[in-house]
Amino acid sequence: MLLNDADKPPSKKIKVSQLSLSKVTDAELRKLVTQALDGEDGAAVASALQTRIEKLLKMKQSKPVDLKYFGSAANSAIHQMDRLRPSQQFDQSHRVSDDLVALLAEAEQLGKPEHVIQALARIAGVFSHATDTGEVFKCISSCGGFQSSLAGAQLEELESDDMEWGELRDAYEQLQRMDARLQDYGIEEFDEVLTAMKEKLGGDDSDELAFATITGIHRVFVENITK
Repeated sequence: MLLNDADKPPSKKIKVSQLSLSKVTDAELRKLVTQALDGEDGAAVASALQTRIEKLLKMKQSKPVDLKYFGSAANSAIHQMDRLRPSQQFDQSHRVSDDLVALLAEAEQLGKPEHVIQALARIAGVFSHATDTGEVFKCISSCGGFQSSLAGAQLEELESDDMEWGELRDAYEQLQRMDARLQDYGIEEFDEVLTAMKEKLGGDDSDELAFATITGIHRVFVENITK
């Protein structure tokens, strides 16, 4: 437990031997890092490190998006006309498109950009399995189709400065599988999305690695401060 300035002896450093990273408050973290980096530019380094840890802790503690819901809703929308004749499917396929567009809009309201991408990737995965729905798939994928709306929404989210890239590896892999399934149908709208994600996720600089690195740095600080 950390001591307030008024309670701790003036000649001693903060005692942090029992402190875990997940319980560090903003003020405590700033004080800890500033103590450890009391040389030149120590305050600037401390501020940057504190901001990074705050983002990573927020990522770890955030509630995951309900991907099962989005997958199920997309599947229900796409297969709602399975029992109709081809001519009926053709005449009523706009209902499927309307439901999918509404689901896309719902995903865009999730707030966190990585959650939006995850939900859209799940919808895209279900869409890529709809090639056996006859007239429905022909209609919803023709002339750009729903895939253009999906890809456009993803590209817009990928421009966010607040993206937590470490949360997107599963979505990226799902989009890769989806893209492979759709290549035979001449659907290439997701190529730009995958290229943009690969640039960010292709190396080792993932948020998981960064979190482990920051945790290690914090441990070193603790060891130095408590000596």
